[in-house]
Amino acid sequence: MLRRVPFRIVVPVLLMAVLAVLAVLQYRWLGQVSQAERQRMHETMTARAQSLANDIDREISRLYLTFQIRDRDGSQFEALVAERYTFWRAGTRHPDLIAGLYTVSADGDLQKFDPADGALHPVAWPDNLASIRERTFSSRVTAQSGGPNTFTFRMPPAISTEPLAISVVVPFMSHTARDGAHELRLLPSPGSLLILINEQKFTGEIVPQLVKQHLGDSLDEYRLSIVRSRALDDAVYGTAPDAIVKLAEADVRVDALAIRPAINERLLATELQVVAVRRGIEASGGRGATPPGTLAATVVDRGSAPRIALASGTIGTGGWQVLLKHRAGSLEAAVQRVRRRNLLMSFGMLTLLAASVGLVLVSARRAERLASQQMDFVATVSHELRTPLAVIRSAGQNLAAGVVQDPRRYGDLIETEGRRLTDMVEQTLALAGLSGERKPVAQQPVDAGDVVRSVLAAPETATRADGIAFDVRIADELPLVLADEMLLRRGVQNLVGNALKYGASGGWVGVTVDASGSRRGREVRVTVADRGPGVAAEDLPHIFDAFYRGHRAVADQVQGNGLGLHLVKRIAEAHGGRVTVRTAPGEGAAFTLHIPARADLAMPSFAGEPQAAK
Repeated sequence: MLRRVPFRIVVPVLLMAVLAVLAVLQYRWLGQVSQAERQRMHETMTARAQSLANDIDREISRLYLTFQIRDRDGSQFEALVAERYTFWRAGTRHPDLIAGLYTVSADGDLQKFDPADGALHPVAWPDNLASIRERTFSSRVTAQSGGPNTFTFRMPPAISTEPLAISVVVPFMSHTARDGAHELRLLPSPGSLLILINEQKFTGEIVPQLVKQHLGDSLDEYRLSIVRSRALDDAVYGTAPDAIVKLAEADVRVDALAIRPAINERLLATELQVVAVRRGIEASGGRGATPPGTLAATVVDRGSAPRIALASGTIGTGGWQVLLKHRAGSLEAAVQRVRRRNLLMSFGMLTLLAASVGLVLVSARRAERLASQQMDFVATVSHELRTPLAVIRSAGQNLAAGVVQDPRRYGDLIETEGRRLTDMVEQTLALAGLSGERKPVAQQPVDAGDVVRSVLAAPETATRADGIAFDVRIADELPLVLADEMLLRRGVQNLVGNALKYGASGGWVGVTVDASGSRRGREVRVTVADRGPGVAAEDLPHIFDAFYRGHRAVADQVQGNGLGLHLVKRIAEAHGGRVTVRTAPGEGAAFTLHIPARADLAMPSFAGEPQAAK
């Protein structure tokens, strides 16, 4: 048959197994939570960066839409430019955003708009616009056939980043239908507008406002850099100007500074609508996608009512890149840091739970041992009390019956047994008085040497010390201690009684009282030694426990209740001291009571005696 496993072993094993399963499940769950957290953080960062880029594009697109001038023959171009400029300044919050407004003719001549007189004045191309002039002439509006009834128009760049400027080019198209064949032609434009933007205003005031609006509550979590797409190490704005976010390090990258596609489609569809209405043809937005900077128009026959289908790409690709990076180094590092923190907290709680289970089991085991010791104590005390009581009752009956031949002998017997009863009661009361956090009462300056002398001179000590040689050494001029004299006397008496009880076979007891210095300060030491069998190694860790009796004492049926040394320890601790033991098998034992000395104390004076100076 299988041996039955004790319940106290099964429960801890089951609890630890449950904790192990919980730890594995917690680890997996935290991994899933971390993955979901990473996805959420990435989506949040992307949404905020995209929202910021959209608002930057909106500022640029608003300028682009405002200055769309449709004057096919150019007769009112100057007046329309002035009208658009006035209209823009009336509705903008940043009237100084435009640093310069120019028109570029089909021949490449440059004119600058003067807001003072609302007129265009011919000027030479400034040096800072040289790069724009080169790009404008190298990429004019061109058209080519993309297939049957399909034409693609190549648009010049709408946005320049060096310097920051917007080119507004309005294409004009004509439509001809002959014998079921349709033809779209690009017509000459009276010119295009060049809007030079105040970059310091845009990047130093408008962009920071947008960043604060979209990332204001997260600027402590992220590092933001806005760099030029052509030179990614050239930052136009950054929350940490001294540390540009690298493209390879960015957690999120979003294009910015472009004419938004929705605006392009609406704008170009409107322009084709104008042409189509002139020709009596229906125009509608296209459903295709074309490369950035191109415009595709397809003529589709539908019976007698052909229409023009439009598909447009972005006019001007993103000139800037919005780079967002977590301040932890990367989004992955931030997620891992959160995961490590969660793991530490979770496993810390599991560890605490395991420790709590262990403490409960240890406490239960200790309580079991304590209950066993208390039962032994009750049995021992009952036996100890029954023996002297039986003797006293027997002696009293003999005295009452008049059968006593030697009354003095019976008197000594009754006194001895009564002393034993008194000693056991006082031991129990002293232990109860020192239970919990209660402090000893009636503390006063005490001479430890006098306490030891009084204990050794007591009748009960002399009675038990028959045949024992005492070696008493008390140092002169001992410092005083602040103590409860009755409790201190009880502690010394227990040490002496313990030496007489267990070391009587050695025939010698040594008592030494001296003072010395230690790490705790100056102290008075009371040492009681004997030459008995000593304390066994297995009993040494437990000799100061309550109700504990050594194996030898139990085997030899030595009288006692297991409270003597425990009470000595409690008395020492109540006075801020301690008790130590030195022992070796067969060589006896030496117990030392350490009590803190007080050099500032003096013995209290009695009536008629001068008070000693402190």
